[in-house]
Amino acid sequence: MTSSCASSASGVGVASTGAVGEAAGVARGSAPDDPCIDDFDATARALLLAYDGRDQLRSAAAQANGVHGWQGNMAYELLSAVDALSYAAILLLAHEDDGYIREKLQRGLHRLSSALHEGVRHSPQPACYAFRSIRFPDTHDV
Repeated sequence: MTSSCASSASGVGVASTGAVGEAAGVARGSAPDDPCIDDFDATARALLLAYDGRDQLRSAAAQANGVHGWQGNMAYELLSAVDALSYAAILLLAHEDDGYIREKLQRGLHRLSSALHEGVRHSPQPACYAFRSIRFPDTHDV
């Protein structure tokens, strides 16, 4: 995506994916080969749907937080991880600061790790929740 595309896709202020589609359709009429229109359309729709999804996730996490036992704790941590990772995706689509995106990714990974620790510590089958073989890429992998 070029910088001109990026600037047109940030700061989305529409109320529905239908409205976004209509706006993109009008823009395509005057510039049918402009990839920035497709980028705007996809970015705006993804942002709207991601924000809607986060509202549902937060409600589910609040309910899971009230469930007693390791399953409730693990479910809460997993839902919280998905929320943090979803927010990181939103920040990426909005072209936000890399440091802030990293912070949200770290929070999501921490929550995921906490969830897995719940399973390892309290499940009758702890091996089902042990993922030592997962390796995350780093700068040496480039």
